Amino acid sequence: MPVRCRTFAATGASRRLTLNPMPLFTLLRAAGFRPLLLLILLGVARPAAAQMTEFTQVPAAVQPRWIDLPAEEWARGKNGHQTNFDYTLGADPTPRNAGFFGQRLRREMTALGALTPEAEAALNRYRRQRTLFLSERILFGVTLIAAGAAFIATDYKWDTPEYILGGIAAFSLLSNVLVTRNTNTHLKRAVMEYQGALIGQKPTGWRPHLRPDFGAVAPRRGGGMGVAVGWEL
Repeated sequence: MPVRCRTFAATGASRRLTLNPMPLFTLLRAAGFRPLLLLILLGVARPAAAQMTEFTQVPAAVQPRWIDLPAEEWARGKNGHQTNFDYTLGADPTPRNAGFFGQRLRREMTALGALTPEAEAALNRYRRQRTLFLSERILFGVTLIAAGAAFIATDYKWDTPEYILGGIAAFSLLSNVLVTRNTNTHLKRAVMEYQGALIGQKPTGWRPHLRPDFGAVAPRRGGGMGVAVGWEL
């Protein structure tokens, strides 16, 4: 059956083609519009980013080992739901629980023999963030219980212990926002790295070939500053 999936592969060629820096004045005069040129320079100067590609059909040789996430799991954003992820294996659409720390997904990838170092590193980051999340939840719960007990012990009056515990609870909530910001991203990255190891990505069309992979402002040999752009070969 057709399987809709995503894969991930980072650009990492060993050779580079670099153009000599062009005078900034020439670029400004040719562009005519400074805001437009600024946007172009910002786009060029960004580091080469990994590409996401959607496949409508996974090769039969890969399907038994293919791990994917349901659409609603891919849609999780930063500071999104912190419940356990579900994933699918092969052509079976039945969701499987990845575990609180992603341990079940890790075992699945290891058993299938396709747990790459990149995927393992992403899973390690996910486990670290989930550990911090669990620690924060425990701290917040214990703080609320202690604050309630102190409030009752002081005849329902706010005193120094209550203020201290309230500050700890507020700090716990703030740290929760920071901890959960990229937690979901780590597990999704692990799945993308895993998929990228099974199916290599090749750029399609002419735009990926023409867009520079890197760029920077650099001094010219004859003096002055220029813009250098280059492509991975």
